[in-house]
Parts: sequence; structure tokens; C-alpha cells
Amino acid sequence: MFGAGYFSLFSSLELNPVLKDILVLVPIQFGVLAYLFFSKFSKASDS
Repeated sequence: MFGAGYFSLFSSLELNPVLKDILVLVPIQFGVLAYLFFSKFSKASDS
């Protein structure tokens, strides 16, 4: 639900197409960073 609203919001904005492509990927980048930090810290606490 959140993803559909997020992408429809960006499709209706009047932005530079390159900037729009970068901004659409920001939540995915934050998700990847959160996963990497979580996996690193969980491995560090296991040993």
C-alpha cells in the first residue's frame, strides 16, 4: 500500500526525470543500509 502511494506521488511530481529516478530509489537504499547494519551488528554480538 505504501509503495503504490509512494510511486504514484512521484509520478505526479513535475521534476527532472533524472532527479525523479534518484528519489524513487531512496527508500530502497535506506532498506539496504538498514539490512547491512543489522546483519553486521548481529554477527558482532554473536561472537
